[in-house]
Amino acid sequence: MPSFSVIIPAFNAERTLGETLASVRRQTFGDWEAIILDDGSTDDTLVVAAAFVGADPRFRVVRLENGGPARARNIGALTEARGEFLAFLDADDIWSDDKLEISAAVLAMRPTIDGVYGQVSFFRTVPAEACTVSRVRLALLTPADLLGENPVCTLSNLVVRRESLVAAGGFDETLRHGEDLECLLRLAAAGVRMAAIARVLVHYRASPAGLSADLDAMHAGWCRVMETARAVGLR
Repeated sequence: MPSFSVIIPAFNAERTLGETLASVRRQTFGDWEAIILDDGSTDDTLVVAAAFVGADPRFRVVRLENGGPARARNIGALTEARGEFLAFLDADDIWSDDKLEISAAVLAMRPTIDGVYGQVSFFRTVPAEACTVSRVRLALLTPADLLGENPVCTLSNLVVRRESLVAAGGFDETLRHGEDLECLLRLAAAGVRMAAIARVLVHYRASPAGLSADLDAMHAGWCRVMETARAVGLR
């Protein structure tokens, strides 16, 4: 079984998916599988994915009817994945070449932790031109951290034991926004130990057409996040 299962939900991502998948293929740590969840795309997302599948057997595609990123991630992580660790990656983000190598090294050195995340750089067109980089605190992630600055920033940054996500019940499929933060809150509140790495491991593509542009979905997601926060004892 591979060390890492890379979970990549993709909906109408033909413009960015190739660059995203190329960053997986460039990984200096090679013990991975990549599961591309084509979430009912109507463009050439499947064509782009198929080219990588044909060139590298570590990639595979699962075709779905459109159900949103939370459902796609659940199918990839809870049903399809075979690795000990899950590494999430959105179809418009880019990993540093050593993302999995560094993650594997930290997890091996600290066998009592359940997950890792690094710093994130934010860009629009070229990762090298990023002007903002996230900060991390070198302590285990807490629910309070997540309701503050949220140092994880994006699921493309998260590596976590598959058994931890299974125990938490995966992502809330009723949410189209905030499902990542809501799930992270439940993981941290359940005692899943997630540690920071002070290195840029992810390049996040800022897009005005992304899900974060849907203000109604953002509001609904944030309301659910706060419900979860109250349920785990945060005020």
